[in-house]
Amino acid sequence: MLRTMFNFLGEHHIALALEMPILTAEPNQCGFGIEGNRPQGVDKALAERLHRLGAPLKYVAMDEPLWFGHMSNATKPNGAFPCQATINDVAVNAANNIAAIRSYYPDVIVGDEEPLLNPYRRNDIPPDFWDQMQAWTKSFGSATGYPLAFIHFDIGWFPSGSASEDVKNHAHWLAQLQQAQTFTKLNGIRSGIFYNGNPGDKSGVAWDEHAEARFEEVEGIHHYQFDDVVIQSWMRQPRLDLPETTPGTISNLLMQYIQFKHFQ
Repeated sequence: MLRTMFNFLGEHHIALALEMPILTAEPNQCGFGIEGNRPQGVDKALAERLHRLGAPLKYVAMDEPLWFGHMSNATKPNGAFPCQATINDVAVNAANNIAAIRSYYPDVIVGDEEPLLNPYRRNDIPPDFWDQMQAWTKSFGSATGYPLAFIHFDIGWFPSGSASEDVKNHAHWLAQLQQAQTFTKLNGIRSGIFYNGNPGDKSGVAWDEHAEARFEEVEGIHHYQFDDVVIQSWMRQPRLDLPETTPGTISNLLMQYIQFKHFQ
């Protein structure tokens, strides 16, 4: 099945992007069981398998290494806890795994994904977030020998159930988006944004409608423009990727976005 998929991508000149944890954490150590981390050797084994099956891997998007490796202090109910390592240690950790991937894909383009969170759910980014982002981009470049190719921002715009909190959060994430654009432009890094629906949406149609309302606001009303747009879900909905002609699928939302941009 994977060979068939990869052959199709190659024949149609479609590059493969892989979002992946990039930090190493071993059992009984900090980070193990925390998003963004997995045991030593997993990234290399995955890259080897993709290469063996003919995957046209062009992009690797790191799963929030700065947040989960350095900033987050949230312990899980099972006892798993983040490392809160130094930014330099996070960069070195990531660089080791990227080097393993590059042993099979030497030209792979590596970028980052980081959250812009909702302060009204007690998971806000720290006040010096952009200073830490600056230190992270510098440390990443020093550890790998090349700069981050892009940063894609995951926005904390989901409703809380409190109208007053949602009004405050709306203003908060709009300001964060402006700061994100300023930061990436000043540092010469491609910027990107995730568009998605709500975790509690009961159908793919509802999820698509919420996501569509967000890109219409961000780009149609406020005229924020990003280099990359990511249509992605890690929620219960949508259940289907295809067909693009059916409302409530991931690919249908993609087509809605393309149509929206065409008429802007």
